[in-house]
Order: sequence, then C-alpha cells, then structure tokens
Amino acid sequence: MNRQRYDLAVIGAGAGGSAAAIYAARAGARTVLIEADEQNLGGSSINSGDLPSKVFALYCQKPGSNWRAAAKQARLSSASARQNLLRLCRDQPSLDLLFGRASLDNRGGVMVEGGRRIEASRIIVASGSRPAVPSVVGLKQSGYDTVDNFLLRIRRKPRQVAILGGGASAAELASALSSLGIKVYLIEHNSRLLKDIDEEASDFLTGRLEAAGVQVITSGSLVKANKPGDKFQLLVQRYGKPYHLRADALVVAAGRRPRLPRGLKRSGAIIKPDGIEVDGNWQTANARIYAIGDTVSGGARLSHSAAWAGSQAARHALFGLKAAAPIWQPQCIYTDPPIAVAGVTIQQLIKQGQEYKTTTVAYGAADPVSCVSPDGYIKVVTDYKQRLLGAVCVGPAAGEIIGYLAVAIERGIPIEQLARLPLPYPSASASLHRLAAEAEPSRREHFGKLARLRLSLQ
Repeated sequence: MNRQRYDLAVIGAGAGGSAAAIYAARAGARTVLIEADEQNLGGSSINSGDLPSKVFALYCQKPGSNWRAAAKQARLSSASARQNLLRLCRDQPSLDLLFGRASLDNRGGVMVEGGRRIEASRIIVASGSRPAVPSVVGLKQSGYDTVDNFLLRIRRKPRQVAILGGGASAAELASALSSLGIKVYLIEHNSRLLKDIDEEASDFLTGRLEAAGVQVITSGSLVKANKPGDKFQLLVQRYGKPYHLRADALVVAAGRRPRLPRGLKRSGAIIKPDGIEVDGNWQTANARIYAIGDTVSGGARLSHSAAWAGSQAARHALFGLKAAAPIWQPQCIYTDPPIAVAGVTIQQLIKQGQEYKTTTVAYGAADPVSCVSPDGYIKVVTDYKQRLLGAVCVGPAAGEIIGYLAVAIERGIPIEQLARLPLPYPSASASLHRLAAEAEPSRREHFGKLARLRLSLQ
C-alpha cells in the first residue's frame, strides 16, 4: 500500500474542490486533489451542468442555430474547460492530482481506489451531488434522461420533450429547446416555476415560456411513466385531473442530492438528509474535516457559491482565519430573457413582517440606444433607510447588472449612491442611474429646494 502525507486533501474536483485545492497550493501547502474520474474533472459545473447547459441555451438564441450545432458547442465547451483546469492543476508545484474513488478510513485517512492511502492534516469534502429522481411508477425502467446527461447523450433533435421540474435548470432547458421549435412540457409540482425567486419574475418567465409554445403544468405530479415503443407515455395529475402526454424524451430536473464519500459518517460528521452540517467556517463536527458546495446541508447549489466556499474553507483550514460571512449570492438563470436575482425577496420580507419599498424601471429606460429587451425590467427592494435588500433583473446582461446590486446589498449601500457610479454609456447598466432617481423622488425635490435657496442667497 502506498502512503503519502499532505497538509490538505480535497475530495472532489468540481467548482468548490478545485478552488480550494488551487488556493491551498498557491499558498504553499502540500495539497492533493482527488477526483473519481478523469473525464469528470471540473465536476458537474464543467461537464454536465452550468457550462454546457448555459452554452447550449445561449447558442440556441443565435439566429439560425440548430440542435446539432448547439449540442456540439456545449460538448466542446466542456472539453475545453476540462483541459484548461487540468493544465491549471498541473501548473501548481505543490498540488498532486489523483484519480480514483475516495473514502475515509477509520484512522482518519483517505483511501483512494487502487490501494493508495492519503494522510492529511485537514480534509475538505467537495464531492458534489447527483440528480434527485422522484419515486414514480415505471420511471426507473423507462430510460429517462437527467439534466446531467441529456445534452451529452441525445444526438438527434427530438420533436417533443417532457421536463420534470420547475427550477433554474428545468426552465433554462425548456427555454432553449422551445427556441429550436421543440414542443416542451414542463411539469412542476409547486404552484409556480422558480419558487425561490421573486414571484413577479417567476410569472414573467412563465408567460414568456408559454408564449414560446411551452406547456407549463404547475401544481402537477408525474404519477406514471413508461416507454412501450419509441415514445414516452406519461400520466400527469393536476388538481385530481389526469393529463396524458407523449414525448420523445423525458428529462428529470427535480433537484439534486449530495454525493458523499464512504466512511464520512463514522468520522463524526453530522449528516442530514440534504447534506453535511457545517459551521460558519465550513467545518463539520469533526474539526479536521470541512465540507463545501452541494455536499452541505442547506447550502446554495451554485458553482460560484461552491468556489467561494472552497477558498474560504481552505483559508481557515490552513491558517485558522475566520471565514467571511456569507454574502447574498447572486444567481443568473439563462432563459430568454435571462433573469438574475440577489438578496431577499418580497415574499421573505412579508413572512418576516419587515417593512419594505420597491422601485422598478423598464429595462433600458435610461439607455434608449442599447439593444435591450423592451419588456424587461430591474426591480429593487429597499428598507426604510433606502438600503438595498434585494434585486431582480430581467433582460439582456441581467447577470452583469446584478453584480453591481449584489455588492450594494452586501455592503448595505443606500440606493441613492448608485447614481454616483460612473457607468458607461450606452450600456444596460446605465439603467441603474434611472433606478436610483426613481427610488427617491421626494428626496430629489428636497435637494432641489435647497439648491434654489442657496442660489437665491448668492
């Protein structure tokens, strides 16, 4: 048996694990990054989730795009990103990259497939997640796809696709497929799509999807699935009424479950149904072991959140420096048009009994020469001191604009200060100036009176 000693061992080379390992290696720590399969380097973020699905969605929006070209571009983007990450890891002199399934042994070490044992002062578990598959009669035997393998497996353009789920991944796929002329059935058991974001944005997207030909079935449950020939036959119930659907492909996009290494439970870490319990420094109940990304209970299942947590966990593991308080992680949903959100929603504030004010401006209202969505918008939620609490952007460049607003939310910046930013013109972000002006008309009038008084005294 081969034995090696490291300062830090990271299990899983997805967005969070690779960020943690590279941070530690650059800090001079002897680090090992362990990934089960070389073809999965980068995790679902690079190989099946964020990158290929977003590339596919964006490519589908290009004039003249087609299924084969969009799917090929998605696969090429994954391969390119995987090679870039491999080079980046190998460029770190104090980082070793190992391939093979990892497990924790009863002596606190890490066993890697092939008989290699790793000893490390600290361990970060970043083994990611897998698609959650609901219990549905006949589903397991039907030959369904998941959001992780659909774009990689399907080579021919389907005519009809049923998608089970109503979160970001499901909405992005439905939007992209419908733009290619594919009939899409979107089946969601909740009362609306994107249940965790702003309700107005959710309703806006539902309307756009339906206008594009997507049949959105909310409050619906898939109760039976089978595939007697080349078509899926699905039985969906909504308010007790049965719906019979036929589709060429069935994609399960109903959330994710953590994928945890064997032996973790006996290490002393507390494992809940949705993941590992950690403290504010990403430490488990066993102080030697950290957990980040999709493995964490209650965590945001976002690649950029995992990468941020990875660097924070490595920082604490190596130097004992307290992790930064979690900021309001922005999220961008790559539908047509894109939707980006940050901070709290109106629905959350109502539940908390907190007073709030909303301000909305039409997308591009301050920038008529930009090619922006005519019916998109930017909305912010503020408190009584006009500090930003939450924001939603709907329209082109929404993911870029939300970055400004996320920083303002995290720093507690009053909305009026957005007007002081020297934003480029013409650009979509120039709408933030109009937003700041619309938020406080009474304050503008007050300062106007002061200005007139000052000038009259001169």
